[in-house]
Amino acid sequence: PVFSAQQLKGTFDELKGKPVFPHYTQKAPGAQRYTWSLVVPDQWTSGFFPGLLWQMYNWTGDAAWRKRAEQYTTPLRHQSKHHDL
Repeated sequence: PVFSAQQLKGTFDELKGKPVFPHYTQKAPGAQRYTWSLVVPDQWTSGFFPGLLWQMYNWTGDAAWRKRAEQYTTPLRHQSKHHDL
């Protein structure tokens, strides 16, 4: 659980509040580390990241996780293009 929180917080910090969502990681040839491929809110996977933030809030009860989850849930409120919503 602590490792998951560290990874999730690291991803949140890396996004810097931009309205983009993690999709998958990739490593460029010769690169030292993996980076996120990002998607906009209308992609079918964009709800996964906010869902993880909500799960971390449910697990910890920490208001900081709730605030992060709300920040990344808000851009999804008007999405209705996909059957997954």
